[in-house]
Amino acid sequence: MRLNFSYGIIAIVGILVAVSIGFIVTSPDEIPEPRVMVESQLISDDPVVGDSFYFEIQFKDNDDNIVDHVNYEILVLQNSENILSDLNSHRHPGKHPIHETSVLNESDVQISVTLQGLGHGDDITEPKGIETLLTISPKPLLVIDEAAAQAEAAAQAEAAAQAEAAAQVLPTTLTVSLPVGSGVPGCEVTNECFLPYEETVAIGTTVTWSNDDTAAHTVTSGSPADGPDGLFDSSIFMAGSTFEFTFNDAGSYDYFCMVHPWMLGIVNVE
Repeated sequence: MRLNFSYGIIAIVGILVAVSIGFIVTSPDEIPEPRVMVESQLISDDPVVGDSFYFEIQFKDNDDNIVDHVNYEILVLQNSENILSDLNSHRHPGKHPIHETSVLNESDVQISVTLQGLGHGDDITEPKGIETLLTISPKPLLVIDEAAAQAEAAAQAEAAAQAEAAAQVLPTTLTVSLPVGSGVPGCEVTNECFLPYEETVAIGTTVTWSNDDTAAHTVTSGSPADGPDGLFDSSIFMAGSTFEFTFNDAGSYDYFCMVHPWMLGIVNVE
């Protein structure tokens, strides 16, 4: 009986040891290994043939949170040639390394990022050895055809001029005032004997002169120096009266008041 009891104890111990070993063997598989996902964030808009490529590496955990204090190696190849090798990179919060390749050609670029642990100095923790491969394609270098560019610029300028001309629609009616006091010398100093003094209108425009002064006036085509040219003449018209004339031909037309020859005005017709 004593012998059998001893065997029984040994058997139980053996089972406990086996179970313990089982826990040791299976425990690492039951604990998920922490992982860090790697994403490339471009500093320049796009990699371009003939230029260096500037970028930074961003690390995220499984919950899509950004991870800092990351140690990593980065290797960039193009046509199997090394165009960038940073073997001791470290990403700090708010201080992210900017990686720069040599000048790119037309071939695809392969970026290899290998995680070397989290932390500083001797206090480096897992995960380690996770590699992420990224491939980018440089955009072709834009070659500018100078002749085509000049032709396009000229076309754009012409279109802008046409649009501006279309926007500047000439008036087809115009009223000119003979203001109070225009019958007294002095208004000619500021060209305010007729208001407006000069205006541009479209062909076929009828211009109306309104005598808003207290004195009688005339509106006569021509100039004081050369006299009337016979195109139009209101003769004397009193205060509160109006005179009209329709301009059917393009040109520049001077006029004045024969009673007060310092009063001058101009109508341009286009």
